[in-house]
Order: sequence, then structure tokens, then C-alpha cells
Amino acid sequence: DINYEYYQSNKSNTYQKRGDNYFIVSGIINKRIYYKKMIEKQINYFGKENTRILISHEIRYPESKNDIFGPYCEKINRDLR
Repeated sequence: DINYEYYQSNKSNTYQKRGDNYFIVSGIINKRIYYKKMIEKQINYFGKENTRILISHEIRYPESKNDIFGPYCEKINRDLR
């Protein structure tokens, strides 16, 4: 299972969202923005149905580059489902 509470407890988070099978957290630490998304899915893995997997990604970049990297985070959020 996804340990959402662990990530939710980070006092640096400026954004948090939780769904039935995913969560997103982002914030700023030492002038660096972080963005993390984790999804739990069930797939057919080599013929074994309902195999549980976690898909996760995390991006960190300088706060001064948010105009460059921010749109990438938004696109990843939309595309990674």
C-alpha cells in the first residue's frame, strides 16, 4: 500500500492531493521545488492477472527554473494515470 501519511507529514509541502489509488505532493526545500506522484495499479503481468504495481516519479529543480519545469510537471500529472 502507498504510505501517504509519510509524505503528507512533510512540513515543506505546499500542495497535496490524494485519490483512491494515487497521491501527489509538492513543495520547496532549500530553494528547490520537488514534485512527487505515486499511483497504485493492478495489471496483467505475463498472464498473472491483478498484479499490484506502484508507478512513481519525482522531479526536483531550482525554484528559479519553475517557468521551465512547471509545465513538464503538469503534463506528467495529466499523462501518468
